[in-house]
Amino acid sequence: MRFDKSIKIFKIIVSKDEEGNELISKTYIHPQGTTIKAYFRTASEKEINQNRQSELDVEGKFTIIRRAITNDMFFEIYSKIYGERIYQVIGIDGYNERDRTIEVTGRLVTQELYFDEIVYSDWGGSI
Repeated sequence: MRFDKSIKIFKIIVSKDEEGNELISKTYIHPQGTTIKAYFRTASEKEINQNRQSELDVEGKFTIIRRAITNDMFFEIYSKIYGERIYQVIGIDGYNERDRTIEVTGRLVTQELYFDEIVYSDWGGSI
């Protein structure tokens, strides 16, 4: 498997500023200027049909080297054809011990996301 895509992974964190106003942060799980290598493919027709029965909109599958991924994260991927696309994590498949990878299922985010600030974390740092 070729890890031929570079992705960014972030969480949306809602907090309050000193005046009590809501602050929405796009918080990356890695340092600024870095990306995570991934293999990406769109979901097959069979996978899409199976997930329609469970009412999940599966549109993409990512394979990455094991990281602490949770269902409240988003994957950002850029392609020359489609530009920047954001996928919300909706499923995390098991860990493959042989090659230390996990497969993550995502749903394409179609609405515009707005953030008050962008924050970067250290590798392995807690968010």
